Order: sequence, then C-alpha cells, then structure tokens
Amino acid sequence: MLLISRWWDAGVVAAAVLVAALAVATTEPTPWVTVTALAALAVAHVLLGRRAVRAEGTALAYGYAAIVVACVGVACAGAPIAAMVQMVAYPVIWMVSPTVRVALGWNAAMALAVLVGTGWTGDWTDGLLTALLSCAMSVMVGLWITRMATYGAERDALIAELRATQDSVAALERQAGQDAERERVSREIHDTIAQSLTGLVMVAQRAQREAALREAGGEAPDAARGAENLAVIAELATDALGEARALVAGYSRGGALTESLARLAEGFERETGVRVTLTDERADRSLSREQEVVLLRCAQESLANVRKHARASHVLVRLTDTPAATVLTVTDDGVGLGPDGAVPSSCAPGEGRGLPGMRQRLALAGGTLEIGAGDGVSPREGTRVRVSLPHAVVAPAEAPGVAAPPVEPRAEAVR
Repeated sequence: MLLISRWWDAGVVAAAVLVAALAVATTEPTPWVTVTALAALAVAHVLLGRRAVRAEGTALAYGYAAIVVACVGVACAGAPIAAMVQMVAYPVIWMVSPTVRVALGWNAAMALAVLVGTGWTGDWTDGLLTALLSCAMSVMVGLWITRMATYGAERDALIAELRATQDSVAALERQAGQDAERERVSREIHDTIAQSLTGLVMVAQRAQREAALREAGGEAPDAARGAENLAVIAELATDALGEARALVAGYSRGGALTESLARLAEGFERETGVRVTLTDERADRSLSREQEVVLLRCAQESLANVRKHARASHVLVRLTDTPAATVLTVTDDGVGLGPDGAVPSSCAPGEGRGLPGMRQRLALAGGTLEIGAGDGVSPREGTRVRVSLPHAVVAPAEAPGVAAPPVEPRAEAVR
C-alpha cells in the first residue's frame, strides 16, 4: 500500500483550485458546474482520500475512486479545460487500487468519463484524443511505478532472507567451531592426560599384584620395588597435573620432536619393560609446531596399541622423510594382525577414540595412516604403523585462536 503524505493532500486540493480558476478565467459564462465538481473533488479528497488509500481494495476505496471519476467527468462537461485535473486524478486511482488489473479498470473508467465530459460541450474528436493520451500516459507511468515498487519489495524481502541466512550460517559456524573445539580438547585429553592416568592405574595395579604374590608366598614386601613403583606413580601423576594445567592455559612448553619421542620411548620402556629403539633418519628436521604435535600423538597412540594388543618385546620407532612427506613408522615384534590381515576389532575405527582419533587428526593435516604386517624387527610377524605427513601442509592440531598443546610424551592410551 502506498502511503499518502500531507504534501500530496495539499497538491490535490491546489490542483483542483487551480483548474477551477483557469476554467472560470477562460470560459464564458462562468462554468459553475465545473467549479462545483472540482470543489467536490477537493472536499472528497480531504475527507476520504487518506483513509481510502490506506484501505485499498475495500468498499471505501472503491467508493472514493467512483467519486473522483464522477467529479472529473462532470468538471469536463462544464469546461473541457477541466481535463487538466487528470494529472492528480489518475495517481489517486492507482493509489486506491489493490492490483494492476483493478487500476487499469479505473483508468478506463476515467478515460470514458473525460471523453463523455469533453464531448458533451465540445468536439468529440478532441475529447477522444485527450482521453486516450491521458489514459495511455497514466498506464505507462502507473505500470512503471508499480514495477519499481514491486522490485523494491522483492529486494527488501531478499535482503531480509539474506540476513536470515547469514545469521543462520553464523550460528552454524559458531556451532561448528564449538564442536571442533570440543573434539580438539577430547583428542588432547585422550592423547595426554588420559594416557598418563592410564599408566598410573596400570603401575598401581602391577604393584598390587606384586604385593599380593609376595604375600601369598609368605615373602616380605620388596621395598626397592615398591619405591620404584611409587616413583613412577608420582611422576605420572605430576605429568598428568602439568598436562591438565597446560591444556587449560593453552600453554606450549616446546621441545623438539626427536627429544619428545625419546622421552616417550624411555617412559614406555620403564612402564612396560618392552625395549624401544628410536632412530631419526631425516635429512630435513624443520617441522612446524603443529606437525610435531600430530606425529607425536600418532607415536603415542601406536605405542599404546602395542601395549594393549601386541604382547611385543621390542618396538622400533623410525623417523624418515621423502621428497614430499615426513614419515613416522612404529613396528613391533608382537602377535601381528588377524589371520586375514585385518586390524584387531578393538583397534578398528568406531571403537573408542584411539585409531579413529589418529585418522581424524591426520585427515585434518592432509596425512595418511597405513597399518600392516611388520618388516622384520624379529622372527615374529608383528605390526607396522606408518604415518605420512606432507611437508607443505600445516596440520590444524587445534582450533583457530587456540595455542598448540604441549609436545610432551605419554606412553599410554585409553580406548
């Protein structure tokens, strides 16, 4: 609905008064019929015009349009010059019409009224020309304005829809960011704190079993062995506390990958008794902090799987490089894969957060994970885990705006 302003009200009244004055000045005798009709038009507009425009398509609007058409026709019958009032009458018709079809109908009625009025006192030919030209101009201008109004409404609707879509996308991005951060924290807890706590539990359980066996055999407790177990428990608990604080603070303590892997191997040997050999054969050891985190976490997970599933006596951890990637290989001399070469069910994707978490971390970094038979560490077949991480890819080990987690080795994993 088009809103009418006070300036438009004043313009309609002024146009009626001006045309009436011109009719009086140019017509003899004084065309009182024209003056009366134009006065009625002005009064009708003042009393009904604003309400009719706001109530377009109603009986009030149609009644007002009929009054306008009648007043214009009567005014033209009194003085043909009164046809000039069409310059405000046609816009009024468009304003009160709810559709283009209705507006065209009222335009035809207005043209007929002007034709009859001007032909009543003058030349029908002149009246026809005036009516047709005025109606054609009204239709062209009215359709153009209507199209612009429709375009504006559609544009406003599209803008509103776009804003709603942007708000929805922003909400989804926030949710995705929250989910990614939860996933990152979950991986870091699994790869750090959970492994420390698992190692702590296993050392404590080992100490309990040893104490129970000695008690059952009537032997005195082994103070040295007990002190060793307590020292390992204290170290693991201290590490878990430090990892928790570092995770909360987003603090990165640093440490090269080789040194971190060495500490990881040392802790694994001490806690499990399984010998670990670490070799670094890389020509280029320049890795980003995020890439080091990815490789270290993969080594942690691989050793955790050795402990849980392999029953191995020796593990070889190798760092090598190719022209395109850095390669981490963890090979054990344990029981190996299943008869059909399948990964044990407890290690398969979908079981826990171990290998699935490793695969997801590598996928985010553009790396690959291969699991197969060992490569001759011992006469037993064993298992080999091969991680390849492209040189050019900076692994997104954490969500944007979050510091990299500390590169600190842990020898245990929770499935």
